[in-house]
Amino acid sequence: MGLLVACRLVDMLLGSVVQVHVDEKLVIDDRFDDLSTIDIDGHRERIQFKHTENPDRPLTLGTFTTEARSLRLDLVVACILADRSGPGRDATSYSYRIVLRDTFPVDPVLTAVLKPLAENDPGPFLSESVTRRFRFDAAALWTQRNASATGGTIGPFSSFADYQTLTFDDLEWACQHLVIEVGAPSASADLAAPDTAERLLLNRMRAEVGAEAFPNVDRGAVDVAAAMISTARAARQGRVVVTAELVGKPS
Repeated sequence: MGLLVACRLVDMLLGSVVQVHVDEKLVIDDRFDDLSTIDIDGHRERIQFKHTENPDRPLTLGTFTTEARSLRLDLVVACILADRSGPGRDATSYSYRIVLRDTFPVDPVLTAVLKPLAENDPGPFLSESVTRRFRFDAAALWTQRNASATGGTIGPFSSFADYQTLTFDDLEWACQHLVIEVGAPSASADLAAPDTAERLLLNRMRAEVGAEAFPNVDRGAVDVAAAMISTARAARQGRVVVTAELVGKPS
């Protein structure tokens, strides 16, 4: 997680992100506490990262119908709506993203409600990474909710029937602003022997931050990246509050 947060701290270093919260719960039963950002235009993004020991495993239905990974969908939706009306009420726009190492889903029960993004795709969390993005179909979820509530067929997302104050408009809004991203790049946890995620971060350090190029020829990309990761870890442990002054400003 520290590496992925560090990648977003690059945006604060460059000035496009103005506020960052790391590993901080902002609403009750928060499902997006890993990373929250506000950019210079007032766009609010909240991100949750999910690791798996088996990165070749397709995304499972149980990810969103049980609490095994703290992503039960009705509770995720409730969190999104609480954030919109609470701490995020002054944002100009919103996005909520779940980033997973799992591969794209193949379970037909899941793919019936989780659709690949064909339009309004925000792109990958890490620029230049090769991932696939999906969005839940609000109408399909609402059908299951109504069927369960009226004694019809019990579908895998029938828990929405217990969310009695939920309206279709709110569900549709949450689904439109929630991105499920799979196939997140692998990491080695060693900048000296980088895997895909580390290489993406190092590339940004050289191309965007200007490490190892004039006038920063004495600033190695590995050293600057390591400092970013260290800051992300310290923030996660509650030892620092991330600010532009803390992460430093480009020369």
